[in-house]
Amino acid sequence: MRAERPRERGAALIVVLWGVALIAAAIIAIGATSRSESLIGRNALENARARHAAEAGIQLALHRLLAYPRGTHLFDGTPMSWQDGTATVVLAIQDEEGKIDLNAASFELIAGVLRGAGLGPDAALPTACRIVARRGYYDPQCLDGDRAPPAVEPGLLVAVEEARRLLGVSDVLYRRLAPLVTVFSGSSAIDPRVAPRDVLLAVPTLSTGLVDSWIGRRTLAEGLGELRDRRYFAVTTGRTFAVSAHATTAGGGRHRAEMVVRLTHRPEQPFAVLAWREPAG
Repeated sequence: MRAERPRERGAALIVVLWGVALIAAAIIAIGATSRSESLIGRNALENARARHAAEAGIQLALHRLLAYPRGTHLFDGTPMSWQDGTATVVLAIQDEEGKIDLNAASFELIAGVLRGAGLGPDAALPTACRIVARRGYYDPQCLDGDRAPPAVEPGLLVAVEEARRLLGVSDVLYRRLAPLVTVFSGSSAIDPRVAPRDVLLAVPTLSTGLVDSWIGRRTLAEGLGELRDRRYFAVTTGRTFAVSAHATTAGGGRHRAEMVVRLTHRPEQPFAVLAWREPAG
């Protein structure tokens, strides 16, 4: 029987080493895949927990809204925290009549909120003209001089999201604008007691100093006198509200839910849902 040559033994050793290396690589790949799938599963679970917490937060905020008799409490979007197990939920209730209605507000308010959201004056005016023109008429300020009236598709906006499709409204501008405007209040003016700061800054007759001085001391009973202006201000009817909940879990899950409701004050159906959103972030 012929003795095994040293060269053949060396070749066999190399083959064995390559086999071990391939097996080790396969084990590492399987481990990495398992860890990745485990992380994906954990993230999905945390996001599901956050979603359920946000939806529960919406119901809690709605319960708080309905708990107050009509006209006894103002809702100005002030955040409040709630703990749901490992999830922290930030709730807010904002009276829609503290926002600027794109279908009803004056040209000046719409131009002001566009400027406040970051649109330059040269672009804010024609964009405001296009928004107002959807109502079927042109504001006189849009017909000054040789300026041609804007060409727009007539028809009121049925959702705030439609504003994104308007000429001159970018994604960045829309993200800044969306929390300040509505299409549900039906009011040509705003109630300054529930309006966000950036909405008040859109009012032509208010300075930054006056807004900052007044907003910290507004209450149910005082403050309207010094800001009263029939062109821009009114007292809310307390009917339509935006309710939001932003949930985060200890494991990194996140979910945001928003609902716009109109109170009916009927025992059999105390509210009607006008909009439901689940924006990213």
